[in-house]
Amino acid sequence: MSTVTQIQPMPAQCAAPAIAPRPQSIAATGLSLGFLSELTEKHLFEGGVLTMRDLVVRMALSGPLLEEILAFLRKEGRIEVRSQVNQTRGEPIPLNYRVAKGPQGWKIYDINVLGAWLVETYKGTFASEISKGGIDGLIKALTEKNQKLASKPLNTAAPKK
Repeated sequence: MSTVTQIQPMPAQCAAPAIAPRPQSIAATGLSLGFLSELTEKHLFEGGVLTMRDLVVRMALSGPLLEEILAFLRKEGRIEVRSQVNQTRGEPIPLNYRVAKGPQGWKIYDINVLGAWLVETYKGTFASEISKGGIDGLIKALTEKNQKLASKPLNTAAPKK
């Protein structure tokens, strides 16, 4: 015996709410390119290696808009390199650094060892120097410190056991 079932369309008042369309331009998001770039960087950092489709789903932005943001990041040269220092004994130490491309090529501008970014760590010290002597005072203090450290001999002796 066969049964025929007729499916009726769902009444409009029971339909699921429509999903908002993905923004197609930076202006349509209501956010700045800088903010969207930082948000994209955070998703890439947390998500690791992501396909464009993964990024579109994670960020709820259109593919063309994400391409525009990624092109900006490439142009700005904002890249983080993840590496590790392998030791003869013990666990490897994560060592990440941020690089930017300038007129003279790529330069490291921040380093992360064991989860601490150098710039964040020294922000308070830098703020103190800037309040004392302005940005020129900070540059002078850093230059003097670098010269002092450069004049010291390297300790190449093996550690005592």
